[in-house]
Amino acid sequence: MLDSGIVLSAFCLYMACLFLIALWVERKSAAGRSPANNPFVYSLSLAVYCTAWTYYGSVGQAATSGFLFLPMYLGPTIAIMLWWSILRRLVHLRNSRRITSIADFISARYGRSQSVAAMVTLIALVGITPYVALQLKAIISTFEIITAADASSWIRADVGPLVVVLMVVFTIILGVRRLDPTERHEGMMMALAVECVIKLLALLTVGIFVTYFMYDGFGDIFRRFSESPFHHVFELGRHDAGSYVTWTGYLVLSMSAILFLPRQFHVAVVENHDEKHILTAMWLLPLYLLLVSMFVLPIAAGGLLDGRPPDQADTFVLRIPLQHGKPWLSLLVFIGGFSAAAGMIMITSVTMATMITNHLLLPLVQWIPGLAFVKRHLLKCRWGAVAGFIIIGYWFEERIGESYMLVNIGLISFAAGLQFAPAILGGLFWRGGNKTGAILGLAGGFAVWSYTLLLPSFIKSGWISNALLEKGAWGIELLKPEELFGLTGLNPLSHAVLWTMFVNIGLYVAGSLCSRERDEERSLAEEFVGVLGTPAPLRRARRWDAYIELAPKRSEIEKVFGQYFAEPEATAMVEKCLFQTGIHQAARISIVQLVELHNEVERSLAGAIGSAAAHKALQQGTIFTPREAQELSEVYGEILADLKVLPSELSERIDYYQERERLLLQQARELEEKVNELRKQIRKRKRAQAALRESEERYRTLVESTSDAILMVDKDRMIVSTNQAFLDLFGYERGELEGQSIRVVHPSEESYVVFGQRAHHAIRTGAPFRTEWNLVRKDGTILPMEGSYSAIRGPDGSPTAYVAVIRDITERKKAEEELKNYRDRLENMVRERTLQLEAAQKALVQREKLKTLGAIAAEVAHEIRNPLMSLGGFAMRLQKKYPESPEVEIILEESRRLEKILDRIKDYLRPVDIRSRECPVNTVAAECVGLLAQDLERERVVWQLDLAPELPPALVDPDVLGEVFVHVITHIAKVMDKQGLLTIRTYESDRNIQIDFRYRLPAHKSVQDPERLFLPFEEGDATGGVPLSYRLLKGMGGLLFVTQEERDTLFTVSLPRVPESSGDTKQSIDE
Repeated sequence: MLDSGIVLSAFCLYMACLFLIALWVERKSAAGRSPANNPFVYSLSLAVYCTAWTYYGSVGQAATSGFLFLPMYLGPTIAIMLWWSILRRLVHLRNSRRITSIADFISARYGRSQSVAAMVTLIALVGITPYVALQLKAIISTFEIITAADASSWIRADVGPLVVVLMVVFTIILGVRRLDPTERHEGMMMALAVECVIKLLALLTVGIFVTYFMYDGFGDIFRRFSESPFHHVFELGRHDAGSYVTWTGYLVLSMSAILFLPRQFHVAVVENHDEKHILTAMWLLPLYLLLVSMFVLPIAAGGLLDGRPPDQADTFVLRIPLQHGKPWLSLLVFIGGFSAAAGMIMITSVTMATMITNHLLLPLVQWIPGLAFVKRHLLKCRWGAVAGFIIIGYWFEERIGESYMLVNIGLISFAAGLQFAPAILGGLFWRGGNKTGAILGLAGGFAVWSYTLLLPSFIKSGWISNALLEKGAWGIELLKPEELFGLTGLNPLSHAVLWTMFVNIGLYVAGSLCSRERDEERSLAEEFVGVLGTPAPLRRARRWDAYIELAPKRSEIEKVFGQYFAEPEATAMVEKCLFQTGIHQAARISIVQLVELHNEVERSLAGAIGSAAAHKALQQGTIFTPREAQELSEVYGEILADLKVLPSELSERIDYYQERERLLLQQARELEEKVNELRKQIRKRKRAQAALRESEERYRTLVESTSDAILMVDKDRMIVSTNQAFLDLFGYERGELEGQSIRVVHPSEESYVVFGQRAHHAIRTGAPFRTEWNLVRKDGTILPMEGSYSAIRGPDGSPTAYVAVIRDITERKKAEEELKNYRDRLENMVRERTLQLEAAQKALVQREKLKTLGAIAAEVAHEIRNPLMSLGGFAMRLQKKYPESPEVEIILEESRRLEKILDRIKDYLRPVDIRSRECPVNTVAAECVGLLAQDLERERVVWQLDLAPELPPALVDPDVLGEVFVHVITHIAKVMDKQGLLTIRTYESDRNIQIDFRYRLPAHKSVQDPERLFLPFEEGDATGGVPLSYRLLKGMGGLLFVTQEERDTLFTVSLPRVPESSGDTKQSIDE
């Protein structure tokens, strides 16, 4: 639920936005650039047909009656197909007759009768007022639902009057600012179109929410509904035969309502800017109705599946989002429903205010002389009519409440509007229809409508006794309102439609046939029926004397206009009439010009007060003096005398010439259609030629702008054309290659022949030929090229020319060569890295062995040292006692040897603190060799240093590294060939620093197994330096491995390089 203040603020903000849009359109229109003069705005504004009753009620009807809501959308769609014939006639007549409303139209057709206009107005007032009450009820009730949680708010309690005041003000500002309604309300139409878009968007949004968020699409929701207790609601075959009559009744009502309801007539006819807009409306409005009805069934099914009672189905659209915690979606739905209701109220109020003032108030003013002053306040009267009409609708809503009538008033109002259809359609297509038939048909249809629909609604609402409904009038069974003359088996609505149309059409036809129409009516009938076929009459030369003073006539006309308009406005309207008739600069006019001026004045006045009232007002005036009326009769007499015919013969001749004119016009239209067709063909041909030239230019631009070289040769391989890229690539000038053989770009005759054979073989199959080939530039440079070659074929399929697209691939070939070299280097690096990994794997095995041996050796050393010390002490005492005993000497020697072994174990197992930092490997190596120089000379070893210049530093402990170098060099000096060469080499490899110690063993010795060499206490390493060196290097992240290369043995120390950022690191080796 939402707070009342939030909802009211959104409501007012939305109204303000509509007002600003309307104001912007009005200002644009005043500047001559009307955004509302648009076929899409016109088409969308016609969707005012979809009121709150459609917005909410369609879902309610679907939830209770299944597919019975569909005729409300199918009927208009069917009727719209006929609009180009019907609506176009209405628009033509509206423009020529300055029609202001549906009542004005029917009155103008039937002798400009005020009684006909008043009757139409009364029928509309009675039939439409309850419909306005329904719209107000929808706004107020949905506001209460959406703000149910804020029950104590004063806004919620007074929302009805607030809505009424806002609707009155908004309608007056947008629709009744001027007295002349034929000045189209462009701002109001744009606001109406926006409202129609908003209500469609809201319905689609809630429909998508129900279908795709609450359920998994249409299939899922209908499957669940078919398994629910409500499945029978959507079954097509569940109704009896009477349902077809019901569908037919609904179709007839909706077909009539889309055009003949007062608001629909106003939007479709009075507000039409251009008859061509009808063509857009004929496809856009049905599409709109389709979109509106798309989610009606899913929403109805979703509400029922959610456990909502069917009596709340009219508000499922609003309640479902609220129930599922989507208050802002509910607010959008509320705004959409308000748009649907407000649009209907606004348009209906404008058109009803016009009808009330023109056809009820003005006749009353003319009958009662004391009310003449009201004529000068006609605009204010219309404001009052708007306010009164909306207030009466609100009173009706408050008075009825939740009665039966309010629920069904939508269709009841449709049936009231249906009573206008026979008079309108008969007036458009039947010359015999007259005023008497129209009055009888309207009165009879309205009476039957009141008796069969309106009266039963009052009875079912509890206002009147039920006896009339059960027993009929005066107790006559045949006069039951819902079973008139014993007709049973129909629902009340279909029953009423049938009888009202029977009586209305019957009385209209009978009254027209049985009564004689006046000459004026006959003339109007000709004009209305032949509106699309009769052109405007041509002005003929004036051959009568211009003796009538214009100034007095002008004063008389200003006096007539002054009854309804202020003096400046009246003067401007008179000037406009004089200008329209072409006599604005004349001092005297002829009698014929006076007649034309009279007709123009009547049309202008009709735009403000209606045709009937305007005709009556001019009849009461003194524009024609007795002498002028007599001369007008003489003019007509002269015409008859010149033609030498009787009046009856003149009528026959007029009919003949009218028929001849009609045939000539038809022939002219056919010729015009043929000329238009030829013009279309010429335009199409010109467009095709222009498109061809444009295509050629685009092709030429594309070919010239591409970076690829393009070449065209004929079937003899002679060059026809090239693009600039080809010339630049091969070093030629424009025009230098045309007509030459393609041989000029081949490096040899063999290349030319072989290429031609391969290309011909490939192209013959129909596929493009792609290859790489070496071609030659003008300067003799041979370039590798990649090309695609295609054939241009003639009508018989044989090649007539060839096109080649060539690209220089020199850079690509270089890149491929560099890539190959890089791949080789990479393979070498991988191979080298593999060797290092193998060495690392061996070192890892050695490490595990050292761990095991270290653990055993530590235990053994611990267990042996104590008894060994005791044994040595006893042996020394025995030596003192027996100095000549060799056995004692042996015991002492072995004891000392065992102690050395234990010392070596202690040295091997002692923990070493390593402080790794940047270490210059070359410096350490040179210092160690210098330190051992005397020992090497004593062992007769020759050494050689091969130290790499600019060698990067290693990340090791320099002291520990020096100890490793000393152990390795000492071991090598003891085992290598005397007077042999020891080479010490440093270099950078991959990401490590490598130090190689290369030497040669004596001929009678072979290299020891590397795995055993790294084990402590082996015979090959009497000092234990190699295993200890291995262990120290491993602790610094380095490696020590030995390899055999033919006779040379190679000790290699691998050390880590210093990374980009490093500091001193400290670690302890304690295994």
